[in-house]
Amino acid sequence: MIEARERGLSFPGILRTITPSSSIDSLRKVWQRRNHYKSLAAAGTRASRANGRGSDFGSIDARMYDWFLLLSRRGRRRTPFTISLLQEKARRLADELGVPHFKASRSWVQRWVQRHNLTSVVLHGAGGSVNLEEAEERMATIRGLVQDFEPENIFVIDETGLFYRCLPNRSFVPAEQRRAARGTKSMKAKERVTLVLACNATGSKKVPVAIIGKAALPLCFRRPGCAHRSHTSASATAGWMGFSLKSGCKRCF
Repeated sequence: MIEARERGLSFPGILRTITPSSSIDSLRKVWQRRNHYKSLAAAGTRASRANGRGSDFGSIDARMYDWFLLLSRRGRRRTPFTISLLQEKARRLADELGVPHFKASRSWVQRWVQRHNLTSVVLHGAGGSVNLEEAEERMATIRGLVQDFEPENIFVIDETGLFYRCLPNRSFVPAEQRRAARGTKSMKAKERVTLVLACNATGSKKVPVAIIGKAALPLCFRRPGCAHRSHTSASATAGWMGFSLKSGCKRCF
């Protein structure tokens, strides 16, 4: 609508061709605030009633958003933003700016979030702890070390946890029992072993899985002729990969 008006199209013409469900009064209001809507579009922010109204405490609103952007740039060292944290920061800014009668209520923070097009998400995984700059430097060093080797002789090793006593949390039940079905504590069992996996860059050579548990030789592997002989077993206090795999690597290579 703003672009059409800037090209010289009249309000009645815009009403007939672009926004037939609007009124001329609403088009005039949009035109009067065109600079505001242009700034939202430039920032990639979707216009809404919340960010269209603005705030009664504009100085706090602006300072708080600058603080939010500053902390967001910290990457892996960023602190999760919660309603309580935002409320406390708003109170401190009000004290610093000398703004009276400001309560930093939960509803004010929620409106502030809407004005700046922020959304609440569930944080999962540990990818936020990765320092990308350090990772790029480390990868460049590794590439320099392996550039003289053939891809068949370059192996990558990683670990993963196996919660071997943890049961699935989904199951098929009769339709008439779907509301009465309940889980068990076994769905959250924490007993685990660590599996160490390795293969070469071409995928032509896969190293047998190494199992790290609290026991050097698990009871289930103590039978004569048990398949544990095709795997590397090791023990650690917490069942994690905090030990040397040199002996296992010598048997595999």
